[in-house]
Amino acid sequence: MEVLAGSVESPPSILGGNGRWLFDVDQRRQQEVGGVAINGKYLNGAFRRASCEGGWGGGYDRRMLNPDEIRPLLKQWVIKVMPHESGDVFIEELCFIDKARRADLVHANGKLSAFEIKSQADTLIRWVGQQEAYLACFDEVWLCCHSRHLVKALEVSATNVGILVFDDFAGMVMVRKARSNKKQEKFHLTGFLWREELDRLARAHGVAVRSKDLIKTVRRLVSDALPLEVIRTFVLAVLKQRYA
Repeated sequence: MEVLAGSVESPPSILGGNGRWLFDVDQRRQQEVGGVAINGKYLNGAFRRASCEGGWGGGYDRRMLNPDEIRPLLKQWVIKVMPHESGDVFIEELCFIDKARRADLVHANGKLSAFEIKSQADTLIRWVGQQEAYLACFDEVWLCCHSRHLVKALEVSATNVGILVFDDFAGMVMVRKARSNKKQEKFHLTGFLWREELDRLARAHGVAVRSKDLIKTVRRLVSDALPLEVIRTFVLAVLKQRYA
């Protein structure tokens, strides 16, 4: 485990844990390489040395980033690494699980990828419960955390949850790629839909619902009657149209 050495002319680069994705500190380039992984505890040291040397455009302002500052960096990373075509959307602070949970960022392309952000000031105390909620609703789940949380994040996160690490100088790296989630629950997926949308989905597939039915009743009828893939595809299309 190491961070690649660099100089003012050739800044150090960080590789994700799978040895494939490489990002320069200034996020100007991306390429595929192999054979080296990162150790999160060395991230800050590498960036700090670079900043003190005044390289790469005058160095970086080392300070604690908050979630609102991290989110644009995360969007940049997603666009570089994931398919992002016309019609694909980002959704900020999307409520789910009956509005009891809120995803910091969701990327809707051919699937729903959700990201939870944990800044340096945060802890991972609530993450175990949060990730179970995420896994009930999204195709892919990612934890994007400050480097100080990396060891704990790897300990407490499900093995199919992706791990992204950032530091105080806006560097971001993939430590572990998210894998397809098999724990989605149909009822919780229907929670993304408004009543009009639920009725439209029910009518399209011959599910009998009444106008006087409570929305939770309609959600239960739809989730009991329809396959997961039908609901998932409809929810994805609705969210992309709603937030376009």
